[in-house]
Amino acid sequence: MYQYRKPPKYPEVKAYNNTSNVADRNAIVISWIHTLPEYTAADAGPPPITTEKRRREQQQPIGSLALIEEAPRPSLSSLSIPSCASSPKNQMLNLRLYEPVIEFNALDLNALPRAARELVSSIIEIGSSQDILPHAVKSTIMEAVDAQDPMPRLWRYAFKSAADDEADALLPGRIPAFGEVERICRQAREWQQYDHEEVSWNCTVHGRLLELIFQDENGQLYDDPNDLCAKTTQFNRLAPTATVSHIDFVPIGTRPLVPRIKTKESGVHWQDAQLQIGIWHAAQWAFLRWAATNKLQRGRIDEGGKGGGSVKVPQGQEEGHDAFEAKVLSVMSDLGFIPGIIIQGHRWHLVLSTYENRKAKLWTDRQFGSTQTCLESYSIIAGMRRLMAWERDVYMPWFKSNILDNI
Repeated sequence: MYQYRKPPKYPEVKAYNNTSNVADRNAIVISWIHTLPEYTAADAGPPPITTEKRRREQQQPIGSLALIEEAPRPSLSSLSIPSCASSPKNQMLNLRLYEPVIEFNALDLNALPRAARELVSSIIEIGSSQDILPHAVKSTIMEAVDAQDPMPRLWRYAFKSAADDEADALLPGRIPAFGEVERICRQAREWQQYDHEEVSWNCTVHGRLLELIFQDENGQLYDDPNDLCAKTTQFNRLAPTATVSHIDFVPIGTRPLVPRIKTKESGVHWQDAQLQIGIWHAAQWAFLRWAATNKLQRGRIDEGGKGGGSVKVPQGQEEGHDAFEAKVLSVMSDLGFIPGIIIQGHRWHLVLSTYENRKAKLWTDRQFGSTQTCLESYSIIAGMRRLMAWERDVYMPWFKSNILDNI
């Protein structure tokens, strides 16, 4: 069951165009970050076990798929700083954001890293509702479509060839039945008609659709990365969040968090959603940078026969600071990008971030599905399966090799 909380109060954001007034928008973010309290590394320590945390531990984990909207936000609970639920400073974690700049860009294939272009191209194709379903389910789904959909011709390009079914079967998750998807669409249309709040959409539309894709009939997660448990538990002893991700939410403490999903009500707060998910991605990149640096430092110590642990880069070694920094940047470059999702009412949008010179760049956006129709809902399903395949095939191998190795 998902846990929902009132979202934090973020800095006021006026209505910007996607690419205009970038300097003004950056100024808002930077000004806000500079209002955060100062702290030192000595302040960091294992977060105290509070009543709130005990309640969290009783929640059922939902795997590496990111929590929706009001799931627990990054906190500074590991610091000796009073917490304020309405303050966005809880977003920033115990991380070293030395140059906290977030740049917002329109999604441009030509400007993206090559690794990101393949995924974005695939999502663009999915957004056209072509080749989104395996041939094996065509007869079953089309029987329901012919009986219930007033425009069955729109489905004529939705199915892959039989030759592609083997590859489709390797994607994470499953294809929900037409009746399951139709119920979600019907619920979504009712929520839109009666102007329901985000929590209603999250519980009965967005969350339910994700459950249909990534949980079996017994509620078990597909592709649950349980094999990481021992490694991530050891890593958590080193991490500033005491978890394997950039938040301190106990139920997913041993499960890497990708991709992040941000939800908003239909037709409102689009710029606010971009700002919030941009801050999240900046925090995630900072966490990954810290973790990659820590792993490289452990490797250097082990090579010197001095044991393990987390230390600062020694001065005066053969490998200078610049060479070590180049190694860190090379590791970050190997990952290339992190995808995210903004859901606004019916519509699901792909966003992604890159990391260059300590700067997070958020690239928005590309709609790839909608719960307005069953056909577009199956596009959401195809898009989410494709994104989770990236998480399984790209992100997790990178994470194991560059973060968890040598723990």
